[in-house]
Amino acid sequence: MVQETRFDVPGGTLYCRHTDIDASRPSVLFVHGLGESGLCFVEAFQEPAMSPYNLIVPDLLGFGRSTVDAGANFDFAAQVDRLCALLDATRVGSCYLIGHSMGGGIGTELCRLQPRRVDAFINFEGGLTPHDRFITNLALQAERDGRFEAWLRDDFRRGKVQEWALRWPSCVRYAASVEMCLPQAFLGSAREIYRLYEAAPGSTAGLIGERYRQLGVRRVFCWGAESLSPESQRWLVEQSGLVQRRFDSAFHWVMLDRREAFYQFVSGFLLGGR
Repeated sequence: MVQETRFDVPGGTLYCRHTDIDASRPSVLFVHGLGESGLCFVEAFQEPAMSPYNLIVPDLLGFGRSTVDAGANFDFAAQVDRLCALLDATRVGSCYLIGHSMGGGIGTELCRLQPRRVDAFINFEGGLTPHDRFITNLALQAERDGRFEAWLRDDFRRGKVQEWALRWPSCVRYAASVEMCLPQAFLGSAREIYRLYEAAPGSTAGLIGERYRQLGVRRVFCWGAESLSPESQRWLVEQSGLVQRRFDSAFHWVMLDRREAFYQFVSGFLLGGR
């Protein structure tokens, strides 16, 4: 049964969907992407493959139903602190971590900054190279032009997102989430993505891609064949040496486009397989 609880964390209040937290079961923390909310993970509560786990699905500060205090920032390190506060509040010492898109970047920083809190990490569609900053680049160009909020409302929400939704039904739910996110949260997160996905010295990967590659935690990178940039695919497949899983016939929202296959893979990986 899905429960809904609000947790006070630094900078605001996190709205969180979760199961009963049973100390005898392993816990899975889900982290959503830019403009998203925990709505993208609601099927996890219905999938039999996920029934052995405590499920913890927050809306990050500034997104979905979470609230933000004045002056709160949206750096990944600050979001990591809030996720750790959430784990403390639910009495979860360590967890399995699933990060989607921007959540893959935040998850990478959680693994890097708080390695004892993560038992295994599934990063799906998290940015790997500077070529994965397409939406971020548009957002920051709109900011430079002095029309960010108009861009978010008209060009992105009513334009690009609706265009995606015509081809990929999985994006229809994203359209609902992106309507709820605060413009300052979207922009602050976009700035952080731009900074951390800049090319790493001596590598075609971004800073965050190299940080992900160097993590010591057991991990796998999942991606949709219809979504990840060709440049990131080449680095991932030919240069990174990373454990990976491609999902055919899937766009950015792999967990919706290939729901059953994705959650079965997740459960199998968390149980120790690849």
